This record gives sequence, C-alpha cells and structure tokens, in this order.
Amino acid sequence: MEAELEARLKEKLTARVYTKALADLISKVLNIPKDRLALIYEPRLTRGVAPDLVLVHDNIWVAVEFKLKPSPNHILFMKRIRCALEDTVKPRKIILVLAYTRWRPDARLLEMAKRIEALYIVSLEGGKCRVIFGNP
Repeated sequence: MEAELEARLKEKLTARVYTKALADLISKVLNIPKDRLALIYEPRLTRGVAPDLVLVHDNIWVAVEFKLKPSPNHILFMKRIRCALEDTVKPRKIILVLAYTRWRPDARLLEMAKRIEALYIVSLEGGKCRVIFGNP
C-alpha cells in the first residue's frame, strides 16, 4: 500500500514537471505570460476523445498527448482530437502537441506528421522540453 502511494506521488510530480515545461514552450510560441494560460486535465470531448492536457488562452486551444514510445497511431489519434475540438468547442485556433517522455520519434513518424496542420512533436527527456518537429 505504501509503495503504491509512493508510485502515485512520483507519477504526479513527474507530470507536474512535464506540464511546467510544456507551459513554458506554449507561452513562448503564443507570446503570452504563463499565468494567463488555463490548464485543463483530461477534458472529455465527443467521440470518447480525451487529450491528456489542454492549455487554453483567448480561444486558442493547445491539446497535449503524453506518450512513451512513438507510433503512427498517435498521429491518427491527434487527428481525432482536432475533429472533436472542431465539433464541440469551435476554437479560433487548435495547436496539437505530441509529447514523448522517453523515446525520440523516427523519420517515418515525422513524415506522417508533416501532413497535419499545427502539430508539434516534442521530447520531454530529463524534464526539458525540446521541439523535434513543428508544423505551424
């Protein structure tokens, strides 16, 4: 029981570090102060889609998905998130962020990512946020 509690606390601290790093990145991309970003954790959208994190500022929605290993299915899921946001919220702009915590994506995945508008692929290794691919 105590080990389970420690594991959950460690997971929450890790998620907080990743969220802070992504908030820094998004505030630089959108050129706004970090305190003006609203954070929404796992919002339920239509079609059973729930991104891990959404940052909102002035009707600009940034949907973030955290993943461990790269997979082409992640790109398809990001398309589903975009469609769900357009159907339900109708934001002024949607920015998608696919954040990998351990592995870097390969060239095939980056080739697929070029087809999606406003998609960023970032690496969060070591708690630092590095943009690997950006399609504004």
